[in-house]
Amino acid sequence: MSQIDLVNGVALSIRIKIADHCQLTFKNATKELPVESDLSRDQLKSEREALRRDLDDFQKSFVAQEQRPLRNVSEALGRLHLRGRTILHHLFGSDEKLMEARDMCREACPNWQQPGWDPASLAPRLIEVRTSVDHGIPIDLLPLLDPLKPAQAETMDDLARSAATLLGFSGIVRRTFGDTPDDRRLRIENTDSLPLKMFWDGSLPGARSARKFFEENPAHFDTKGGPWPDGTESSDETTFCEAVADYLADPETSFDRAARHQSDQLCYFFCHCDTAAANPEDYVIYLSRGEMFSRRHGVKLQCLTDGLHQRNLRNLDAGRKTGPRPLIFLNACGSAVLDPMAAASFPKLFLSKTMGFLGFIGTEATVPDWFGSMFAEVFYRHFVGGLQLGHALHAARWHMLRKYRSPLGILYTLYADPEIEVRNKVTNLRELLG
Repeated sequence: MSQIDLVNGVALSIRIKIADHCQLTFKNATKELPVESDLSRDQLKSEREALRRDLDDFQKSFVAQEQRPLRNVSEALGRLHLRGRTILHHLFGSDEKLMEARDMCREACPNWQQPGWDPASLAPRLIEVRTSVDHGIPIDLLPLLDPLKPAQAETMDDLARSAATLLGFSGIVRRTFGDTPDDRRLRIENTDSLPLKMFWDGSLPGARSARKFFEENPAHFDTKGGPWPDGTESSDETTFCEAVADYLADPETSFDRAARHQSDQLCYFFCHCDTAAANPEDYVIYLSRGEMFSRRHGVKLQCLTDGLHQRNLRNLDAGRKTGPRPLIFLNACGSAVLDPMAAASFPKLFLSKTMGFLGFIGTEATVPDWFGSMFAEVFYRHFVGGLQLGHALHAARWHMLRKYRSPLGILYTLYADPEIEVRNKVTNLRELLG
């Protein structure tokens, strides 16, 4: 990778600002491209709502695990491409500036026309999208590499080239709010095994598959006392929410309240998530132990936010330092959704500097149960197998496209430093991918 093309390791920076209208700035080492859009905040919200409906239809094309015919996959990807082109035309207004932005994206992603099946053969570059939390433009999902209508895919490589027009398939996209923190923590500690807490809705087959995966690899993943809920939880919703906040806030203890030999490095949620409410504070995570007649507990974002802040205040009152806290992987439908009119979201909560979490991975829209389970397993194998965080997500997208003909990996978004990696690599986990 040529150092002359990079600014602090970033091949392309895209800054988003929304006042009365949308403003974008594309910047690399040699050029800056400002884009003044006629798209208002209200119009952007309408665009996001239309995209969300299209994404829901998009995932319905891949509800079953079996491979879809190439033509069907190509048509589904084509519909997503159409929505992306519509957003781009409204954002840019000028076709000339859109083509200038395309050229900058291609320069940042020089391998964009080559299928990314092999994670070892390509080195995707970093694209950084800086925004404030309520400026929800899903850059990852837009066909910025080629805004021309894609041809019908006749081969898997044709399908790959169509997918690669989306920025999230050709580069590693890091979404970020504000400035990069000075105290970057780039190491996940797994001296013995990777300590994590798993929160689940045990009624989901994918959640049970995830539990099985961790249990079959005890040398590499430490889930002592989990997954949770496990039948010991309170039936009172307020008390239940406070317990979730407790477990997230304290990485030094496991679900059974025993002291951890090594603090949690990751908190993994596999559950339902409802982001349909008009007020993001009413977004809900649903957790359940999954047994017959077991109760599904709803954890509202407002309640969780307050619970974590309360624990921070108690730490300050007792003279204790908050953090560092784990990386959050919320494998739940719509967990990374940002409403352009919203002041609250799951990413905002976990990325707040006062919270001390390492970062956040979430889904932009609904994903089928089977896909969420398989995608996460592939991601964990790549990540613990030695790929950096951003590269592991990128490799998982391409693996799922190749093996299952499903491009739904594009829906997973990264709000964390992509250079984060485990201390001890377990290469045999990657060898089992096939």
